[in-house]
Amino acid sequence: MTKHHPMLLFLGLAVLALQPLVAAASRRPPPSPLCPKKCGNVDIEYPFGIGPNCSLSDDFSLECVHDTPQLRLGTDRQQVVAVLDINLLHGKIRIANSISWQCKDENDPTGAPLKNSSWTGLDVTELPYRFSYEDNQFVTVGCNVLVLLSGEEASVDPILNVCMSTCFGNGSNIRNGYCSGAGCCEMAIPVGLKSYRLEFSGPLLFNNSWSPDNYTWRSHAVLMEAKSFSFERDYATTDKFFRNKNGTVPVVLNFAAGSEKCKEARMKDTYACVSDHSACVGTADGYVCNCTSGYKGNPYLPGGCTDIDVCAPGNDGCPDGMICSNFPGGHNCSCPEGEHKSNKSGVLICEPDLKRSLPDLKFKQSYRLPVSAIIAIGVTGGIAIIVMSILSSYLVHQRRALADIKRSYFKRHGGLLLYEELNARKSNAFTIYTEEQLEHATNGFDESNGTCGYLDPEYMQTCQLTEKSDVYSFGVVLLELLTGKKPLCLDGPDEGRSLSARFLAAMRENRADLILDEQVKSEASGELLEEITLLALECLQMCGGDRPAMKEVAERLGGLRKLHQHPWTQDVVELDEVRCLLSDSPESISFEVDATSSSGY
Repeated sequence: MTKHHPMLLFLGLAVLALQPLVAAASRRPPPSPLCPKKCGNVDIEYPFGIGPNCSLSDDFSLECVHDTPQLRLGTDRQQVVAVLDINLLHGKIRIANSISWQCKDENDPTGAPLKNSSWTGLDVTELPYRFSYEDNQFVTVGCNVLVLLSGEEASVDPILNVCMSTCFGNGSNIRNGYCSGAGCCEMAIPVGLKSYRLEFSGPLLFNNSWSPDNYTWRSHAVLMEAKSFSFERDYATTDKFFRNKNGTVPVVLNFAAGSEKCKEARMKDTYACVSDHSACVGTADGYVCNCTSGYKGNPYLPGGCTDIDVCAPGNDGCPDGMICSNFPGGHNCSCPEGEHKSNKSGVLICEPDLKRSLPDLKFKQSYRLPVSAIIAIGVTGGIAIIVMSILSSYLVHQRRALADIKRSYFKRHGGLLLYEELNARKSNAFTIYTEEQLEHATNGFDESNGTCGYLDPEYMQTCQLTEKSDVYSFGVVLLELLTGKKPLCLDGPDEGRSLSARFLAAMRENRADLILDEQVKSEASGELLEEITLLALECLQMCGGDRPAMKEVAERLGGLRKLHQHPWTQDVVELDEVRCLLSDSPESISFEVDATSSSGY
């Protein structure tokens, strides 16, 4: 059973609840329809392209050589690597990386028994790529060898990692499938790695070292995709690892469509998410584009995101026995007449409606009103409409007469003088309310319409709730999830009672991590927390005009959920039961949150 991070599940729920429609615009010209769509067995999807004006930029330009797409890396673009796969959904590409090696040749006539390949690794420093720390690992195989990996992160800080593989005793601890230091060493790579170089040291001399008969010392090391490596015992003492992989292994690069954050990118003509129903998703190095939930395709092309018809044959949009109705971005599952939905062990099914017997249904189908009854109902309805119209006109007349009386009373009792006095104090303008007006505005002084801690600060000045008021309240909900604290604490000092006020102060002082819940920080990645924290900050702006629209909030939450799902999988998160809780209608609206569609609606 696939486990999903609780923060990702929350993002999925937020997208289902908000369901916006998002469109993006850009002045960037689309690629020519004549651009090659395939090279060998690899689909070439924009922003990548082969040929002039076929890619988003030169950084995404490929060459098709002997049915193999090739990408140029390095500061001088002299490192040519084969592209194995392009994954637009997660902003990743898989490329081939050469295995580095060193071996001992005691029969070498030159007196230099150690031979080796190039130890210079790949360099993407000047390009919109970085090595994916989620997908890759550093691997060393061999006996009694130490390999250093040195390089630079995105922050240009130097790094140095060491991997050592040893062989002791009779070699019984060297086993297939185990890479824990005996004949094999593997380790994670740092976040944001942009370039690296390897340095071999061996053979190391140890007491009680083990080697098989006629053994010639050799070792291999490489930065590669973690899931493509499985250790075999013979890798430690032979060149089988190199031969099995033909000298190259896959490595995963993250790419960014632009170096800006989403908010800045949307304001530029070069904004890459040009399709309707596309979403901008922030990454550590900029942003990538996704199609919103219920849509699939290429968000980098105009009209590239198309509706997923989950009701089409073979898609299994609804359980057996239910009626599937597709609409743009989603679908409905309903039951035939005389049946109702029931949740059995997490599965929606249709069951007979016991409250309606078969004779009742037959009576409903066979009964027809006579013409005379239809005419009587029509006449009665017409009379009712006329009476309501007369009553409405009378009430409007009475309201206007009452307003005239109020204005006359206002003038007779010095109201004009008070009005002029208030206008003279524009810098300290205020409004006088009667007790009845205050009671009406607060629904009988009831706090349920604006719970303390969630209420938009602008409402205190305007007494009007807007769409941006909902955005503010949603920001407070995000804070509760991030901090594990209540929105209002009446026991503390005045300046610390409001959770949102404490959060805004912490953000200004660059110490927001101090108020985040420890469990949330331990379970979620720093990149995901940073994006959600910044989103909460935007939602809690004092001025409603500075807050994002609710559809933008949903777009960004949905994009984050999809980007941080494990790549290269097609998992489906079944949330039927939660969808029923989110919907007040008797019809269940279900959405598939999977790797073929993107966040939002």
